[in-house]
Amino acid sequence: MTQELKSLPGLRYYYFCWSNTGLECIVDITDQMPDVWEANQLMAALQGESTESNPLNKMLWASRMRATINSHRTYEGYIQAVDDSITDQEVRKWAQSDLQSMADFVRANHIACVFDYRPNQNHSVIR
Repeated sequence: MTQELKSLPGLRYYYFCWSNTGLECIVDITDQMPDVWEANQLMAALQGESTESNPLNKMLWASRMRATINSHRTYEGYIQAVDDSITDQEVRKWAQSDLQSMADFVRANHIACVFDYRPNQNHSVIR
C-alpha cells in the first residue's frame, strides 16, 4: 500500500485515524513517505551510515491491527495531503475545534484510504 504513495513538492502528509468514539491520532508522515524515505536511506547508505526500515509501515500495520481487534468500533485511517503553508498547529486545532468537519473533509479528499471499517460505509458520527 505505501509503495504506491508518491509525495509532491509544496505538500505535507498526515496520517489520520479515528473511530466512532473519537480521534486516535494525527501524525505528520511527510518524512516517512516512501519516496522521501528511500531517497534519505540511499543517501545514508552512500555516506556509510546505517539504514532503517520505514516506520510508516509499522505504524500503519499497528493501526490496522488495533482496528481489526476492536471490531466493535468503526475505525477509519487515511493519508491526507495538505499545503505546506498549513501548520501542524492549525491541523490539530481544527481537529480539536470541529472533529466531524475534519473527518468529513479527509473522507472526501484523502490521497489514500488505509482502512475503513464502517459497516455498509455509512459515515459514523465522531463523538
